[in-house]
Amino acid sequence: MKRLIYLSLFICCISTQISAQATGSWKSHMAYHNTTSVAEAENNVFAVANGSLYSYNKEDQSYRTYIKKEGELNDTQIKTIAYNSTIKTLLIVYSNGNIDLLNENGIYNIPFLMQATLADKTINHIYFHDQYAYLSAEFGIMVINMEEREIADTYRLGHSIYSTCIHKDQIYAATSKGILYSALNNNLLDPNNWNPYAIQYTDIDAGTARTIVVFQDLLAVLVDKQGIYIQQENNLFKPFYKNNEIKKLSVQNNKLLCTTAGRAYVYFSLTENHSLPTGALSDISSLKDNIYWVASETEMLRGLRRIGATTDYEWFVHGIRIDSPKRDYATFMTFQHGKLWVAGGGRWTDIFNRPGTIMIYDPASESSQWFTVNEADVAKNSPGNNFKDVTSIAVDPQDETHFYASTWGGGVFEFKDNEFVNLYHPGNSTLQSIYNSQYEYIRVEGLCFDKEGNLWMTNSEVSRGIKKMNTDGKWESFNYTQANGQHLVDKILITSANHKWVNILRGGYAGILVFDEASDQSAYYKTFYSINGDISASAYYCMAEDLNGQIWIGTNLGPIICPNPRTALDNPDNMFANRIIREDEYGNLSLFMDGETVRAIAVDGANRKWLGTQNSGLLLVSADGMETIEHFTAENSPLPSNYVESIAINHETGEVFIGTDKGIVSYMGTATAGEASYSDVYAYPNPVRPNYQGDVVITGLMADSNVKITDINGHLIVQGKSLGGQFVWDCRKSNGDRVSTGIYLVLASEPNKGESVVSKIMVIK
Repeated sequence: MKRLIYLSLFICCISTQISAQATGSWKSHMAYHNTTSVAEAENNVFAVANGSLYSYNKEDQSYRTYIKKEGELNDTQIKTIAYNSTIKTLLIVYSNGNIDLLNENGIYNIPFLMQATLADKTINHIYFHDQYAYLSAEFGIMVINMEEREIADTYRLGHSIYSTCIHKDQIYAATSKGILYSALNNNLLDPNNWNPYAIQYTDIDAGTARTIVVFQDLLAVLVDKQGIYIQQENNLFKPFYKNNEIKKLSVQNNKLLCTTAGRAYVYFSLTENHSLPTGALSDISSLKDNIYWVASETEMLRGLRRIGATTDYEWFVHGIRIDSPKRDYATFMTFQHGKLWVAGGGRWTDIFNRPGTIMIYDPASESSQWFTVNEADVAKNSPGNNFKDVTSIAVDPQDETHFYASTWGGGVFEFKDNEFVNLYHPGNSTLQSIYNSQYEYIRVEGLCFDKEGNLWMTNSEVSRGIKKMNTDGKWESFNYTQANGQHLVDKILITSANHKWVNILRGGYAGILVFDEASDQSAYYKTFYSINGDISASAYYCMAEDLNGQIWIGTNLGPIICPNPRTALDNPDNMFANRIIREDEYGNLSLFMDGETVRAIAVDGANRKWLGTQNSGLLLVSADGMETIEHFTAENSPLPSNYVESIAINHETGEVFIGTDKGIVSYMGTATAGEASYSDVYAYPNPVRPNYQGDVVITGLMADSNVKITDINGHLIVQGKSLGGQFVWDCRKSNGDRVSTGIYLVLASEPNKGESVVSKIMVIK
């Protein structure tokens, strides 16, 4: 049997230059690593990888990814897809029961099942009959009229429904109590009109039929862990193909397809069949003769593949893969050296047992932008063979190819050029295990470098919770009582004053430890003093220092601000903190975000704060927190979830990366870090062409510049202050009218200093 590779594709996302990405736009960074479902259509092949949808164009060999946004998809975490060729529409079922219909006319949402008060909304099987989709579920059978885009009926039969089919004006359902059937013209809403269908074969137990289909005008049944049985006269069934490893059975394009974990079998008739050399697969689809599309999630064969069959089977497309994160994990993110570093581990009272996940995104790369450290190689080459639950990453300030990763159980791993170099554990460092093990239960969370290049970290549930590896490789431990023996000694923030702030995340000693090892000073704040009453949170999740040197702390009470953090050690009795108090439109005062858990805080180039919450999505607030500028949720934006775990900002471009419990997206913000001079100011797009309706961005400015835009004769068009090092202009005058064709000058100055022309913009109306 031939296995010729005619076309080998590794599809990578095209690098989108910042000049082409408008402020206020979103980008998806969802994982497309493991392809689990496939559905062939006339011109495209649709596939699901890691719960996200993509399509492959069979004519031009391009691909497209889909994200949750208006006009595209209405949700995230896709469970399964199926294509109805009769009405040329793709049915998309999400894990939460939400349903989308996608065709050439756009997307239509059917939220009925998602909104229903059902304990289990799992869909087990999809069957098409004309324009109708029969969804077999744990609660019964839901029928969708895909042409009318509405729920037609729901049959509650009192059993779990595994699959459904229609044959000779009868509807059949494989259930947890056996096969049921009824005439289509009966009242199918009445369970009494459904009768048991007795399969006369001694090897088949009631409730073991999983999939029932019609092939060659006969019923065929996949029996769990036995194989395929086919109908004979008088309801007698006989074995058709005995194989206890068959996972799926379907009829596509008049062919019977069945799959195991490593092979597919196609039956053209009751006597003619072939075995397909698919290798490991998770799904298969065939709309046209002799063409088979295979989805695979194994590391070696992952992606979407196509097999063409003439007299022999030949690979035509092998390994369509999309440049993306490997997993939708984003517990920790940091942007350093022009790259996004993502750690995808977990911890709470115990390990999550997530594979060691380190993902690196390089927006400047011209080929593959996402790189994932090979966790299997790390585990194999490290002495403990225990590379799981990566909690944070610290990149060497002097060498971007050199970094460290902490883990919740395995110690600290060192990497060079993305390859494992060393593992630090109790045998070669001051790190401690909670059970005196050399390679296990070494719970390290916070990890960061100080200005001198020393590496600091927290070590939970041990006698000394603060550790340091000096630049010469020597290790130290620090005896701060409040960090010793604590269940979750979390992150370390090193401030501009070189003080170390550590959040003890939760428990009876939840609070903030502040210390300076050089002066041997330390203080611990379980309660913060405020002019409006003491502030005592039960959980402290995150910390950030803003551009004015203030410390913002995320807690279960909302954000807390320490306006003068130097007093934490210099004058601890006068260490105060505030919560944000706002006045509503009626003059009433209230605490901002009272009771909302803030899990992540990031400061942009304009000193504004991005607040990631556990339940309410993402907020952008003004520098002092008194104004909410944006509030993004899963309901009003492409955010895949309202649970935000981490935030990182590319200060050169203003792009904000948001890590949720369902994956990563980014938002192109309007603020960048200020520059030291006006030597590298530029505007984009430039020229502004007639069909462009977005904003023009002037970037490379000094922080908080006074900006004026004038015409060539010096007439003022608009003025304002830059957000950090960036100013955004909508090509309109102050009265809202769009400017005429011409050249416009950008003048910028620092406060109280003379103006200078820093850029020119050509507008073509």
